[in-house]
Amino acid sequence: MQDKVLKFADNMPKLHGQTTATLVYWSALAGCQLANHPALWDYDAKKSDGSTYKLNPEGRYFLLFFVGDKGIMFSTIRKLNEENKHYMQEVNQQFRIEVVNV
Repeated sequence: MQDKVLKFADNMPKLHGQTTATLVYWSALAGCQLANHPALWDYDAKKSDGSTYKLNPEGRYFLLFFVGDKGIMFSTIRKLNEENKHYMQEVNQQFRIEVVNV
């Protein structure tokens, strides 16, 4: 069985140092919906230095909810594209969290 990996480009505060997480729910949404909820975007996209990733309000996204190995729930927002469609079939699957500094 291939190891499922959830990659982050930064050790984001929302991760709380967790090393694995189980996907418990996903939802598709438009960038304009995220633009209407700046607190959600600020929470989800906050980097370790306090800055946030940029939001494309024209984009389409997945909002994924995970429960980590410390029992702490977190979300992550990913682009809704072919590369990320696998999440639709991976509810209740465990992922290894990998921070890849770019």
